[in-house]
Amino acid sequence: MVTIHSFSEHSRIYADLQRYFSSFPFITGIFLSGSSAVDTMDQYSDIDMGIVFESTESLEKFWEERWDWELPTWFHRFDADHVKEHFIIILFEPDIKVDLALYTKDSLPPPEGAPFLLDYYKEQELKTWCENSNKLFHKEQKKPEINVAEIIHDDERVWAWLFYSYVHIARGEYYAIAAEFSWLRGIVEKWIAYFQYEMKFDTRRLEFLFEKDDLENLGKLFPLPQKESLITACQTLITLLLELRLYIESQIPITWKTTLHCIDKIKWFLDKIK
Repeated sequence: MVTIHSFSEHSRIYADLQRYFSSFPFITGIFLSGSSAVDTMDQYSDIDMGIVFESTESLEKFWEERWDWELPTWFHRFDADHVKEHFIIILFEPDIKVDLALYTKDSLPPPEGAPFLLDYYKEQELKTWCENSNKLFHKEQKKPEINVAEIIHDDERVWAWLFYSYVHIARGEYYAIAAEFSWLRGIVEKWIAYFQYEMKFDTRRLEFLFEKDDLENLGKLFPLPQKESLITACQTLITLLLELRLYIESQIPITWKTTLHCIDKIKWFLDKIK
C-alpha cells in the first residue's frame, strides 16, 4: 500500500478505504490521481481514488449496494453523476473529502486524467495502462499555439464590451454589468495563459504564483454591483489589457485593429461618469 502523504487523517482514511475495497475478489485495481498521485497534497486536499472491477456486472451490483458499504465514519455523501457515471463524493470525519470513481478495464480514464498512481492491481494490463497513460500525459504537455487572429478578434470585442459596460453603468444598471464582467475578465485571463504557455487560465493556487500587486489588480476584476467598483474594474481591465498588448507586441508580429483613438475615448467615457 502506498503512503499518500504525511497528513495522518488523509493516510488513515485512505488506508481504511484501500483495505476495504481490495478485500473484494472482483475488484482488480485501485489507483490514485490528482495531487494524491504526485504528493503535492496539503491538509485541505481531496483524495482522488479509482476502483477497477473485473466486469460491468460486478461493478453495477456493487454500485447498487453503495449505501451498505462498510466505510470509515462519514458525515455526507452524494452521487456525483453530473460529473461522470459511477462517481460518488464522500465527506469523512474529521474533514476529508474523497472523490471515488468506479471503472472496469474498458472504461478507464484517458491520459488527460494522468498522472495516475497504481496502488493495487491483479492484472498486468492495469499496470501497462497506468505506465502508458503517464508517459502520454508527460509527452503531450506542450506549449499551446498562439492564434494571432483570435487575439485580434478578442481585442476588438473587449473594447466594444467596455463601451457597453460604460453605457449600463451610466444608466445605473449595475447588476447587469457585474453579472457579465466574467466575460471581460476572461480575455485578460486567456492572454495571461497564452504567454504562460498554458492551455487555459487556472485560478487554483493563484495566490502562490502571482505577486501581491498583480493579485490585487486581478482581484479588482471581480466587481460588486456598485458604480465605483464597476468603474474601477473597467479601468483596471484597460490597464491590464494595454500592458498585455505591449507584451504581445514584443513576442509576436501583430497589427491591432482597435485604434488608440477608440481606446482613449472609452477611457474618457469612464472618467466622465465617476
